[in-house]
Amino acid sequence: MSRIPYLPAIHVGPGWLVTVLLLIVSLVLWVGAPDPASGSPVARAAATLLVPLMVLPMVIAHEVAHHLVARRAGLAPPELRLHLIGTPGTGHGTDASPRTQAAIALAGPLLSLGFAAVLGVGWTIATGDPSPTAALVAWVLGCGALANLVLGLVSLYPGRPLDGAELVHAIVRVRVTDPHRASAVVTQVGVVAGWTVMLGGLTVAVRADATAGLWLVLVGWLLVRASRIGQVQEQLMGLVDGYTVGDALSADVPVVTPGLTLDTLVDQARLGQGSGVYPVVRDGRLLGLIDVQSLRRLNLERRTSLRVSDRMEPVDRFTTVTPDQPLWDAVAYLERRRMAALPVVAADDRQRLLGVVSRTSVYELLQRRRRTSAPAADDVPTEAADLDGPDTEPPAVDDTDGAGQDDPRAGSGS
Repeated sequence: MSRIPYLPAIHVGPGWLVTVLLLIVSLVLWVGAPDPASGSPVARAAATLLVPLMVLPMVIAHEVAHHLVARRAGLAPPELRLHLIGTPGTGHGTDASPRTQAAIALAGPLLSLGFAAVLGVGWTIATGDPSPTAALVAWVLGCGALANLVLGLVSLYPGRPLDGAELVHAIVRVRVTDPHRASAVVTQVGVVAGWTVMLGGLTVAVRADATAGLWLVLVGWLLVRASRIGQVQEQLMGLVDGYTVGDALSADVPVVTPGLTLDTLVDQARLGQGSGVYPVVRDGRLLGLIDVQSLRRLNLERRTSLRVSDRMEPVDRFTTVTPDQPLWDAVAYLERRRMAALPVVAADDRQRLLGVVSRTSVYELLQRRRRTSAPAADDVPTEAADLDGPDTEPPAVDDTDGAGQDDPRAGSGS
C-alpha cells in the first residue's frame, strides 16, 4: 500500500500483482533473451530483472492516472484498489458527465502510450550505439516500450471490463439518455468485438499458427463472457444505487468469542445450516472474522484443540464497511471475496461492531423495494452477483468468552 503525498492509498491485490508479473514474464519470453554478445551472463540477467522492475510501476501509474482524473472531478474514492488490469480503478459510471467519463477512461491508456513513446525514443537512440552496454539498454527499453504499447492498446478494447468500454459508454450517453439502453449498447459492442477476436483467431489458426489462433479464440470467448457479466453487474449497481450499507444492515447477528473451540463452532453452524461467516468479538470489540467453511477441512482432533483465535482472520486483514458507505461497496467486496457477510462498524471506531451486511440482507432489501415499487418489480436480479435468494441465517453461537467456562469442550486458555 502506498501513501505518497498527493497520491491515493494504493492497495495492490495479490491476484493483480501475480497477473501483471506473469504478463511481463510472458512478454520477455516472447521478445527473447538479450543477445549473448551484448554482455556477460550476469549483465544479461540483471537486464532481464530490470524489465519487471521498470514496467510494474508504469502499470500502477496507468491505474493511478484514472484515479487522479476522477479525483479532480470529485468522483474518486479515498483509496485505489487494484484487482484487474485495464479496469478503471475508480468507479464513476453515470455519476460523471460523458466528457468526464471519457477523460477518466482515457487517462490510463494515454499515459501508457506516452510511456511507450518515450521508451521508444530511448530505444531508437540506444540502437544507434554499437557498444554491448547500449545493446542491453536498447533491449530493456524495447521491452518496456512494447509492454506499455500493448497495455495502452489492449485497454482501449471496447468491451467490459476494460477502459474502452467506459469510453464507448461515454460516447453512447451523448445520444442515449436512458442508462439501461446505453448499457445494452456497450454490451453489444463488447460482444461484437469479442466475436471479431474469435473470428480473427480462427483465421490465424487456419492460415498461420494454430496455437496462436486458438489462444485468440479463447481470449475472444472470455471477452464476450466478460461483456455479458459486466452488464449484469451494472444492472445490480443500478438496483442498489442510492442505498447505503445502513439500509441493508442486520444489527441482530450471531457473534463468537476468540476462546470458543472450533468443534463447537462447526457443530452449531451445521445444526443451523448457516452461511458460516461470524464476527469474532470480545467486550464489544471486533477482533476478526472466521469462516466455518474453511474449518470443515480440519480433522476432529484439530477442531477440538484449536480455538477461534487460532484460525480467525484479524480485523486488520479484511475490509469493513460503515453504515454511510454506498451499498455497492459492500456488495462488490462480497462478490470479489465470495463471502456471505461483511462486518459493519462505526465510522469513528473501526472495532465497534454494529452488525453485518450479507447477501441475505441485500436480497431482502431488494425484495422490499420490489413490493413497494411496482414498476421495479422485474428489476430484482435472478443471477446478478449470485443474489439468488436468502440463505438461512446462521444460528446464534455460544457467546462465552476466552476461558470457555460455559462450554465443557472449550478447555482452558483463550
